[in-house]
Amino acid sequence: ASGLTHWLAQTPDGVNRLKTRVHRLGYDLVQLGELTEVNAKLAQATRRYEALSLLIAVLCMRQVSMYSTPEYLFSTAEIGQSEVLLLRWAQWVICLPVLIYSAKPIFSSAWRACIQARWSVDQPVALGLTIAFIYSSIQLHQLEGHVWFDSLAMLVTLLLLCRFLVNLQTRKAMAELMMIGP
Repeated sequence: ASGLTHWLAQTPDGVNRLKTRVHRLGYDLVQLGELTEVNAKLAQATRRYEALSLLIAVLCMRQVSMYSTPEYLFSTAEIGQSEVLLLRWAQWVICLPVLIYSAKPIFSSAWRACIQARWSVDQPVALGLTIAFIYSSIQLHQLEGHVWFDSLAMLVTLLLLCRFLVNLQTRKAMAELMMIGP
């Protein structure tokens, strides 16, 4: 009456039939031995994504900083209006991968917290990144105004570096705990 179905498989053939039935329902069934393999592959993919997103953020941050430096050192009249515009557009284009790819974990975490109706440190960060990007995008052609693409890229890079180091230390501590065991 509750609508729940209980399946029990005791033989290899029964396990295969159970996997087939579960797969038809749209799910995957993994055995306990396979689960550790899946977790290892998932952990490796996560580490690869963390490292790649940090690398992209660092490279983009360096380029954006290079293109923003002339505006800090010289006036628009000394650089030239068309050159300042070109430098700003270059910053905007290079900042896109930082926001779209590298900052994805920050935005995802903030969004999950919003959906779950809870507070997260990523929410104000994501809001600040979004406001800084929109404001700077509006200011692209206002040569008297400032753009903050360099600050945005630096903040994302710093946050990703901190997360990377914390996750590295956490994995190291977990490995140590697993070696100690009960």
